[in-house]
Formats: sequence, structure tokens, C-alpha cells
Amino acid sequence: MERVVTNNRLALFELSVSGKIVGIVTDLEKVWEIDNSQYAQREFRATSNDLFMIHSSVKNGIGYSTVYKFENGDLKLIELNKGGADAMEHQIYDNRIYYMLRSSAGYLHDICYTDIGSDKVNRLFSGPMSYLLRRGDYLIAGTMSGPDVKIYKASTAELLGEFTDIYPVDATTSNAVGLWGKREAVIVHNDRIISQKFTEDIEFSSPVPQGILIKVKSNTGSSWYIYELKRGKITELAKDQTIDFSNAGAGDQLLFYDSGNNRHQVLFDLAKQKRFDFPTGLQIVKTMPGELAIAYDVFDNTAPAVYALEGSAPVKMYDLIDWYDSPSFGQVNYTPFSTKARGFELVRIDRDSLYHFPEIIKGPEGATIHEVFHFKGSVYATAFTYSKGLQVWKMDEMNLIPDDDDELPVTRPEIPDHVSNLPDNMHLNVYPNPAVGELNIDLKEGGLIRILDPRGFEKLKVTVGKSKRLDMRNFPPGQYMIIYSGANGQVVKKIVKL
Repeated sequence: MERVVTNNRLALFELSVSGKIVGIVTDLEKVWEIDNSQYAQREFRATSNDLFMIHSSVKNGIGYSTVYKFENGDLKLIELNKGGADAMEHQIYDNRIYYMLRSSAGYLHDICYTDIGSDKVNRLFSGPMSYLLRRGDYLIAGTMSGPDVKIYKASTAELLGEFTDIYPVDATTSNAVGLWGKREAVIVHNDRIISQKFTEDIEFSSPVPQGILIKVKSNTGSSWYIYELKRGKITELAKDQTIDFSNAGAGDQLLFYDSGNNRHQVLFDLAKQKRFDFPTGLQIVKTMPGELAIAYDVFDNTAPAVYALEGSAPVKMYDLIDWYDSPSFGQVNYTPFSTKARGFELVRIDRDSLYHFPEIIKGPEGATIHEVFHFKGSVYATAFTYSKGLQVWKMDEMNLIPDDDDELPVTRPEIPDHVSNLPDNMHLNVYPNPAVGELNIDLKEGGLIRILDPRGFEKLKVTVGKSKRLDMRNFPPGQYMIIYSGANGQVVKKIVKL
């Protein structure tokens, strides 16, 4: 699975099948497939209700890009009146396409826009250009003949501001645009321009779901500030301290690490305007909605556990025995989980216990969930399996209370010969991993399989064809190396036995 793109109407899944990228589009009633045979270099972009594709190609050593709109299961080419020039760096807002022009000499110039269905070309700016970006309802234009940066409102094409000696943050969040210079930070949000100057140099600025972070040098460490989207202003988080940003937590939470003498993690709750210092040695893996966190004690080397973040100290709720993985799902309370009794499955982490979903993957690969996401007011999980193709499950409504009749929309039909659908660069596929009893092996070509224990001793040696099921019930729990040798060379993978 490469990525999932959703809007109010459609969900797009990009995945790799037999060495090529395939796009699956669904409205949960119909399913359409977009092959990449003629659109090798492409990027899908979603507006509120429509799906567009930017197709990049090269002709005579020169790059070109064209825009397509997804309509009635097909991609429709959008013809732009460019006046003989090439349109580049397309930015789409609803049914309006912004772009720069490229001269025959290869130079970028002018900012133009065209409404879909119209031949009229509207010019926002005339002059040499360096880049054009869109963040939410804002266009960020890098010019080369005046102010360094111009900010436009994409929905109205109105110029909101011009700035010199200041540059955009690498990425932005929500509808806020961050700009920063040597000692000045500028935020554009809700059509307002907020500027703040500092007495020391800005080290960097970074977007987070809660707003835009700003790190400023100081004599004894660093000072941290954040532009909060909810409050609409820049506030100070920490002054002259030896802390560094770790990651964004759930809701209004930000996680930092104090690298001073008493090394520990620090949580800032923006909604409560509260700082929470964790005990030394308690390593936070991630925070979750409901004031929960997964953490483990680095000194005791114990299993991770779920903690409640209440009061002045975290309260341990229960252990996560045999917990396997923690990918960054859109809904962070979900995680793959492996138990000796049930194998590999999807669970939801609640305050007092785990909710184990029934096995929802139909196929031999086990529960390899790629992403959990919100779509049309509900929560969905998706994964790609070589035997069944792409599968999407509707978990439940936004209250996340599981029902026995959770739906299983399969958005790609079963693939009978799943071995032939292994990607070209995957000569060895093993599943489920971790394994509880049996281990399935798929190969491009048959060959020799060896399994080594953690000490390097050979536990199994067998010659197999393209598919084989191995019995690992008598293997002690731990990590093993599986080595394939055959016509496609040698491949080594790590597997876990529970």
C-alpha cells in the first residue's frame, strides 16, 4: 500500500501489484481501477468533492505535466489555454487550476489560473518565478523580481501579503501557512497575518497537527513557541531549556525530550495549558485519545503498558503482553496485536482493556493492516493481501463502538494465483509474521529454505517449490532468520515466533 487519499465522496488506494502502481477508487458502492500503464509518473490530489491526477512525462529531455479529473470511473484530460507556453506546478482548489508558465527557453514566469470548463486565462502575477505551492486555501508564490514570497487566497485569488527575506516552512498544517526568516516568524491563518520578532535566531520551524512550532536559540538551550490553530496566536511553551521536540501526540498534546542532566520526556497539553514531566526511564511510545499513552520502563526491561495521563503522575492501567507493532495509523487507538492464543489481529486500545476485533483479513497472510482512516463519517481499515488483493473494512461509526455486523467491503476481487502477483522485487514472501503455528512461504522461483535460530544454529533446511507451509509449533519463541537460496539469488528475512 502506497497511500490512501479521501475526500467527501471518494477514497483512493494506491498499491503495488506485480511491479506496477495501481489505483483503486471507490465511493463504497462502485469500484474503479486505474492502471499506470500510460500514467507512470503521477500524483493524485483531492479537493472537497473531486479527485484529480497530475501526470508528469518527459519528451526530448524536457519535462511536461498535464491535469486529469476523475469522472464516472475514468480520467478526463483538462485542456488549459496556455497561450503557447507550458503550464507547470499545477495547484488545484475546487474547480480552479493555478499554474506557472514556462517559456521556450525553460524559464518559469507568471502565475495564472483557469476555471475548469472555461478557456479564460487569468494572470495573478507577471514576472519571473521560482515556485508555486498550495496549502489549504492559500497559495505560496516564490518570485524573483520583487518580494521573495507572495501569499494569495486560493478561493478568491486575492493577494494577502508580500514578504522579503523570509521563506516558507517546509510543510504547513491545516489552513495555516508558516514563514520564517532569521529572527521573524509569520503565520497566515484565517486570512490574518500574525508576525512575531525574536531577539535570537530562529533555528527551525515545523508544522504539527496543533499548529506550527518555532524553535529559537538561547544562551542556555532553546526556547519553544507554537502558533495554536485553535487559539489563533503564538504562545511560549518553554524558555531557555534543553528540550527537543519528539512528536505530536493525540488531540492537543506535544511530546518533547529533555536532554539535560535529568533526562526524561515532557508532555505539553495545549488545551489544559499544562506541562507533564514523565519519570526518568519511562519511555513514551505514543499518546492516544482519552488521555492514554503506551510506554515502557527502560530500566526494568518490561513489556509496554497502557498508562492513564491524569494528575501529577502517569497511572499504569494494564500490560501489553506480546504487543507487536505500533504503526502511525490515522486513528491512533488502533494497532496490530499478536497473541499466542489468537495470532496476529487488529485491536483497539481502550482505557481499561483491549478490544480484539475478529479476524477480518480473508486470506492466508494474517492481519497486516496498512492504514486506519476516517471516511464518510465512519472508521475504515485497509490492507493489501497477495491472495485476496485490496480489502477495506468499515469498522464502525465515529463512536468506535464495535458491532457484530461490521461490514467487509472487498474492493478488489480475489486473485486466484497469488504467487504470480508478488512484486518483481519480492522473491520471498513469508506470513504471518509473527508466526504462532504455521508459516506460509511464497517464492518467485523454488529453491532452498533454511531457518537459523538467534545463535546461528540451523533449525530447518528444506527444498520447496513456489509455495510451502512450514510447521513452527515446536520452535521456541524468539527471532529467527529465514534464508532463501535459488535462481533469484539469496534473500534473508527476519521472522518472529511467538
